[in-house]
Amino acid sequence: AFVGAPSLGFAVVSGLFNASYAARLGHNGREAAVWVMASVLVTVFLTGLPLAIEVLRTRVPHLATAARGLWIAAMAFSFVSAMGFAAMTRGQKAAETSATIRDREGLERAIARYENEVAALPQHRPSGAIQADIEATQAAIGYNCTTKLRNVRIREACAPVFYLKRELAAANDAERIETRLEQLRVTLNGMAVVGTSANPQADVLSWIGGGVLASNTWEKLLTVFVAGLIELSAALGLAIAARAVVEILRDDDAEQPANPAVEVADPMPQAAIEPDL
Repeated sequence: AFVGAPSLGFAVVSGLFNASYAARLGHNGREAAVWVMASVLVTVFLTGLPLAIEVLRTRVPHLATAARGLWIAAMAFSFVSAMGFAAMTRGQKAAETSATIRDREGLERAIARYENEVAALPQHRPSGAIQADIEATQAAIGYNCTTKLRNVRIREACAPVFYLKRELAAANDAERIETRLEQLRVTLNGMAVVGTSANPQADVLSWIGGGVLASNTWEKLLTVFVAGLIELSAALGLAIAARAVVEILRDDDAEQPANPAVEVADPMPQAAIEPDL
């Protein structure tokens, strides 16, 4: 029970891996269904063949040998499928993590650039206050300084308005940049924090190994390790459980008493059978 139950669980996980990978192999729904059915049959074979092998091992040896070959082939197919699923999912996860990291870095660079632009702007007051000063100054001058100024005296009189307009332009630019900064900060805060590496496991193993193997090599080895662990745990665990079940059944058969022989009564003596003469 301690071996069979976990092994059956590994077999179920293996079947889910195989079915998930097989569903992506077909070009259409029919082909995908065929691949999924094949993966399910392989999982059933991996689960049931160990028990069949143990039953046939002493009774029909040549069938047990054929079943072992079929079991090895099914395990190889399941291992390849599990490795494909693990590589696909890990690669997809790494790609998503890399994209998230690039997006965060891009947002952080954009925020820093906009902050530098705001810092480089001239000192200014709120745009509403500046606009009020412009209107008040033009009213005091008695001339609209937004039109073409051909008179030198009027241009000199409108000089404070020009100064205020430059300040107003800086205030408008600052408000526009601050609005964009707020949007970028909200977007950045809503993004998931995924660290600085797309595959931290492989990076850590590469660091522990002193950089002898690159991170992408460790990623491939991890994929093979995960697939091999699941498939071997399922196959060998089920084989051990099947051998234990067969041995228990044989022990039970050996302990049962044989059918008692029918006791034959001793024949009566001839004198008891023949009548007295």
